Amino acid sequence: MYTAKQTVDQRISFKPMSREQFDKLKAHFEKLYPGDYSRVQYSKNSYYRFYQERLSYESFQAEHANYMSYSYTKAAESIKSTNEISFEEFDFEDEFVLPAKWCVKRDTREKSLILSEWANKVSNTDRHEGYSDKNFIHSENVCSYSSSPRSDGKQKGFTEITFEQFKKYILKMDKKIIGYICPMELYSQNGLGLKQGDILIQKQNVNHWYVKSSNDTFTLPFELVKTWEPVYESKFKAGEWVVFEAEKVRKAWGNLYTEVWNKNHVLKIIEVFGDNLVFDIGSNDSKCFRHATKEEIEIAQTKTVRMGGENGFDLVIKGNKVFHKTDDITLYVEDIYETYGILLDPKTSSKGTSYDFHPKDLIIGKTGCQNKETKLTEWLALYEMIKK
Repeated sequence: MYTAKQTVDQRISFKPMSREQFDKLKAHFEKLYPGDYSRVQYSKNSYYRFYQERLSYESFQAEHANYMSYSYTKAAESIKSTNEISFEEFDFEDEFVLPAKWCVKRDTREKSLILSEWANKVSNTDRHEGYSDKNFIHSENVCSYSSSPRSDGKQKGFTEITFEQFKKYILKMDKKIIGYICPMELYSQNGLGLKQGDILIQKQNVNHWYVKSSNDTFTLPFELVKTWEPVYESKFKAGEWVVFEAEKVRKAWGNLYTEVWNKNHVLKIIEVFGDNLVFDIGSNDSKCFRHATKEEIEIAQTKTVRMGGENGFDLVIKGNKVFHKTDDITLYVEDIYETYGILLDPKTSSKGTSYDFHPKDLIIGKTGCQNKETKLTEWLALYEMIKK
């Protein structure tokens, strides 16, 4: 799913949709990103951009070009976006933008304790006030008598946010904690040591933990472990496809990557833990990735396989299907595997001897319309590719 911010940041456009869907989408972007949407007009077969881009025409002078969003057709290749998504791939959850100067009401004991702890940390003070509908915590110092961001009332120029928004965007408490990082070398238990950097995950018993990397189990008080650095649940999941954005990462962080990460990759995630994503070619920080579109996933899963050597023929794998030109021959490949795969299994003679034999391969003279020799092992390997 893509948010409005992702479509703007990544210059993503929308595929043709119904009029009702278009109206809803346009209203959503006009609310979140006010701008010129006059050229975004509905048409049954149009594509739509809801991010501001410089648009000029040959008949205009350069100074008449301006920034706007617009509709376009597939014929306009010069303005085709890098990525296009469907209406169903969009997340309509409103995106909250934290005001430059914000304040939060301190009207319950729970809120007062959490807000006061934050205020003490940022202002290097040690105060714990009461709470009421008139008590606020502010994002900047607002009290003439103190260096803390406290006040008995809401100050002019500050926008009130909810306590839930404060926890989510200031304390980052919206993410689920899935483990804690051990900050030091600890004792050995049953001959097993707990090393600095080990990630501990809680078992069913509140004081029982196991180490992510080794499954070694330790008994430690929760009161101690919860003071360590937490590991949060990732927005990505194992099995999802993502894109490593090499150029975007280089601009933000500099050229910090080895040759394997010097270009864009469309990859399937093997494992996720915290901010680390694991792939066949290694692991990397989740901030370097975005979710792949359906088209990008299809391209990544498309592979051409040569059958029968130099003078043979090509088959194309798309996901878990096999095609010969435009014909889907997946069931045909499965039939070969199920019928002949067993022929290459090692066997023992059934004629009263103990001698065994190991067939290496089988030559197939004709497959479908192809009168070219192929090997059984080629077809078995093809089957394994689509069953991964």
